[in-house]
This record gives sequence, C-alpha cells and structure tokens, in this order.
Amino acid sequence: MTELPILACSLDGKEQRDRVADWTKVIQQATSREVQDGRITSRYPSDPHLLGELRALIAAEAECCSFMAFEVQETQDEVIVEVRVPSEMNHVLAGMFGLVTEEMPAGSS
Repeated sequence: MTELPILACSLDGKEQRDRVADWTKVIQQATSREVQDGRITSRYPSDPHLLGELRALIAAEAECCSFMAFEVQETQDEVIVEVRVPSEMNHVLAGMFGLVTEEMPAGSS
C-alpha cells in the first residue's frame, strides 16, 4: 500500500508567519510567476545568493510540509522554481505566496 502524504504543516502559528515572511522576501525577486491549479512556476534571476536562499527555503519546507513538491531548474540566465501541491491544498499556496486567483479563491479549503 502506498503511504499518502500528510496534508498539514507541522509549524506553529509564529513559525508559519515567519516562514511566509521569508518566502515573501524571496518571491519579491521573481521576474515572473505563472499560477495554475495546484502549481506555481516562478522565474528568478540567476544569482548564487538568491539560489542559496531558495534552496534553504525549499529544504525547510520539505521538513514541515511534506505534501509540497518542488522542482528547481537552473539555466545560464535564470532559476525556475515550480511548487506543486495536491488540489485540496491550493489554499496553502495562496497563503504562502500571497496569491488569490480564480483557481485559488480566498478562504478555499
């Protein structure tokens, strides 16, 4: 039997707020962002310091939110980060990345 991921974050309220603040700081450096149901693809300038910040945040998310899947692609000119969640967790992406879209309405669960 395949074990299903736990669809909850293990951080407490303050830790969640701090993590969202860390993501907000990094996300502001994105050159573009594409939002689809259950997935956000962000593009960042190719910068070693920024890449380090992204990788640290992604590693931290792997520890507390195992239901999130990240893919990082590096090119000469940019870093592309895709984050995916199960469709019932769209509200997590909306909250973390400050997004409200038709696919991810405010307050959806």
